[in-house]
Amino acid sequence: MEPGDEIIVTEIEHHANIIPWQMVAQENGYELKYIKINDDFTLDLDDLNEKLSSKTKVVSIVGESNLSGLLPDIKEITKLVREKTESILIIDGAQLVPHRKIDVQDLGIDFLVFSGHKMLGPTGIGVVWGKKEILENMEPVYGGGDMIEEVFYDNATWAPIPHKFEAGTPPYVEAIGLGAAIDYLNKIGMKNVESHSDDLREYGKKLFSDIENVNVIHSSAEKAGCTFGMYVENVHATDLSLMLDTHGVAVRSGHHCVQPFHRKLGIDATIRATAYIYNDKNDLDVFKNALIESISILS
Repeated sequence: MEPGDEIIVTEIEHHANIIPWQMVAQENGYELKYIKINDDFTLDLDDLNEKLSSKTKVVSIVGESNLSGLLPDIKEITKLVREKTESILIIDGAQLVPHRKIDVQDLGIDFLVFSGHKMLGPTGIGVVWGKKEILENMEPVYGGGDMIEEVFYDNATWAPIPHKFEAGTPPYVEAIGLGAAIDYLNKIGMKNVESHSDDLREYGKKLFSDIENVNVIHSSAEKAGCTFGMYVENVHATDLSLMLDTHGVAVRSGHHCVQPFHRKLGIDATIRATAYIYNDKNDLDVFKNALIESISILS
């Protein structure tokens, strides 16, 4: 890449992805562009198509939004990117991989990254999948034990992938835990996980649509994740989450690591409810009733 080259990311991207891209762009003179989100919280593919050019070198897409459940058509995005650029296509799969069966070959992407704690595994560990030919041509980020083949006084040769990217003692305890979590999900069957998420999402959409004073941030696309962001005018999300806690309902409040998108929407904070394999429709009923009662007390 050269100064003036472009990196494109989604504007609803997790800040753990945006901040590194900002740092890389500032240090090397790259231009960072953001793909717009439509008013119905779907990805604006026309905007992406307009932004793609010969200068585009990296496209980073959120595979599933941790705020709105946005689930972009990755295969369609891959097609657009390949037709107009020679850029690397990266998918943030932190929310996507725990909820969906993913075939990287079918998607045609270059990199997929995801974390362990979102899929019933331990914290402090994640996975980077990349195309073999790209990884073989990359230099390691860190130096240390186990990532070398031979060491001389003036140079060294690297061990084969993946070892050349895994300097030092690996987090083997976390790796074993993540492996157990993956085995557990595979035993359930990712298609079953996906179907359960879709059923709860459809139920939740109907359930939350008629709650007075509640603004729901959720993708209107046919396919989306079972994640619902919400806010209530004149009631702070933190107060609302604390009140919900007294009903035994756990939600997250704040920016959910997508602060720029909250700023775009003109809201300070939201609460977020995400259902997973350990939830059922009764949990959503309990959440709705607790939400109505909490709002009545706080308003």
